Amino acid sequence: MRFFISINVNEKLKREIERLNLKLDKSHIRLVPRENFHLTLKFLGDANPLEVEKKLSEICFEPFDIINSGIGFFPNEQDISVTWIGFEHSDELVELKNKIDLSLGKNDNFNFVPHLTIARMKNINLEDKKGIVTVKNEKINSIISTISSFELMNSTLTLNGPVYEVIKSFPAKSSKSL
Repeated sequence: MRFFISINVNEKLKREIERLNLKLDKSHIRLVPRENFHLTLKFLGDANPLEVEKKLSEICFEPFDIINSGIGFFPNEQDISVTWIGFEHSDELVELKNKIDLSLGKNDNFNFVPHLTIARMKNINLEDKKGIVTVKNEKINSIISTISSFELMNSTLTLNGPVYEVIKSFPAKSSKSL
């Protein structure tokens, strides 16, 4: 089993992503299905879900808002393997990510880039790449998403792509109420 911690996005943002996906040439890319849209906070891989749940249940945070903010590519525009939608900087999101890292005793040691993957591609030629990069100039409606929980997820790889399952949701809770 492959576990990760994520924030699942609201329906309004899912509709905006689907609108954007209509602009992408699907001949050489694999769109992420709507039910798999999420913002990854931490990839765990193999883990004991009961131990992880216990540690994550101690995390306190207040609900906060995030706003999507444009399109990007990993690793870069010259060598695209992932197309994603980014988010404006949020101190609260970074703080939540840091609390998760601290509770699990695992720091990823890389620059956290909050994003939501919308498409993956392999071995695309220059013409296809130009078509994908043009979507970067597409106007994206800014959607405010209120984050009131994060989820421990399981990823099962299948021939048709990954299937994600929520193992446990961790709702916002104030440290003042403890």
